[in-house]
Amino acid sequence: MRILLKTILSVWILIPLMIKAQDINLSPCGTEMTPEIRNWYHSLNHDFRKNLKIASGELYIPVIIHIVGNDNGTGYFPKDQAFQLMCELNRHFQPVNIRFFLADTFYYINNSRYFNHDWNDGYDMMQNNNVPTVMNVYVVQNPADACGYAYYPGGGPGNGRGGIALAKSCARPDNSTFPHEVGHYLSLPHTFDNWNSGMPEFVDGTNCSSAGDYFCDTPADFLDFRWNCPYTGSQTDPNGDLYQPDGSFFMSYSIEPCGNRFSQEQMDAMRLSRTLDRPYLNAVPPPAYFAEQTVNLVVPNNNAQVPSSGFMLRWNKIPGVSEYAGLITPINSYVFATVKFYTTDTFYYVNQFLENGKNYKWKVIPITPYYPCIDPDTMTGSFNFTIDGSLTGLEASLEAGQFEVYPNPSSVSTLMTISFSWHSKPSALHLQDLMGRTLKTIETDGSNALTLDLSGLQPGCYLLRSGKAEEKGYVKQIVIY
Repeated sequence: MRILLKTILSVWILIPLMIKAQDINLSPCGTEMTPEIRNWYHSLNHDFRKNLKIASGELYIPVIIHIVGNDNGTGYFPKDQAFQLMCELNRHFQPVNIRFFLADTFYYINNSRYFNHDWNDGYDMMQNNNVPTVMNVYVVQNPADACGYAYYPGGGPGNGRGGIALAKSCARPDNSTFPHEVGHYLSLPHTFDNWNSGMPEFVDGTNCSSAGDYFCDTPADFLDFRWNCPYTGSQTDPNGDLYQPDGSFFMSYSIEPCGNRFSQEQMDAMRLSRTLDRPYLNAVPPPAYFAEQTVNLVVPNNNAQVPSSGFMLRWNKIPGVSEYAGLITPINSYVFATVKFYTTDTFYYVNQFLENGKNYKWKVIPITPYYPCIDPDTMTGSFNFTIDGSLTGLEASLEAGQFEVYPNPSSVSTLMTISFSWHSKPSALHLQDLMGRTLKTIETDGSNALTLDLSGLQPGCYLLRSGKAEEKGYVKQIVIY
């Protein structure tokens, strides 16, 4: 399976995001412990689950994120937030020593019935779209009137493999819905489970191994609704002891941002569940590991002045990285990015409006299956530039038919990039040998850049000429090795 498919370049102006802890119109969690799942859970050897230490090495979970929109293709969860969702999940599960990675690019589904779905349509959504060897995550508008839900091991569509559904409004940074639902996916119940079953967990812990959530390092909890932490109520258990639930656990219903951790017994149980309950996740091997890296920026130089009419950004390629995210941010204003873009190339032509005389920072972030983190607040490794409306710049001043070529020299195994003036472009390019014989003709399509496949050519010097065949055109010498 390809790790990241080549994606279409997308650009947008990012509006400042007001993080909403939870959509008040949605219940905290829609995960159901059906009678069958409850019987399964009660039958487990809980001492074994809590105390068996799986080997200390990292466990891996491949993930496919399905981004669901309306029938007409609107309402998608933003791509940058989907990347950040994975980034935050790995941060939360770092103490558990479980690492999640993107097994493929995002899958887009246009289906209004899935976009706002009930339980039956949600089941149908997963049954028809699940990838069998990964953790399937669906980001929708309304998943059965809840912030999210998940299927426990052995239950749900796709031969009992289930999946996770998240509401867009609850799939935000610093929201605990995603790690909460992954906890269910890996067998964890709510901390208040069984409290109204006739045998609730006692505050003194004497029945902690056979009541409540069956974990003894999570205090007795009875709050099956959103509550402010710390608890200040006066509810008592059957022994008359005052409940003192701990809202710091992801699996409780405390309000954001209280939930931020799993207990040690919960962590051990999840690692065991990943190993024994979901062995099919081993079918997708982890990708090659690339440590988080800083991209070396090339053009424009740091503190350069650039024209307001448009300019080119370039950076060095990082081997093994197939996609980059770019940010342009006003200096002293790190709340949001003015321009954000994605590309599989190592260049980007900026023709969005940027304010004349204003100072900006720009940086490029490599996107890998392990490190999809995009944070405009962290501009380490960025370059500064200033917009100068009096400049025309190389790209703006090029005469019709002129172009730039890079990398030059270039290997026969790589694609050569050709970028044009944004004012005018030639109708065609002609690759010629030094005798002037045309080897290839490339019709331009009106875009600011195109790629030239060099495969099949012998190493040596060639000419690249623009214009019609009968015209002299603009010529550049290129070297292929």
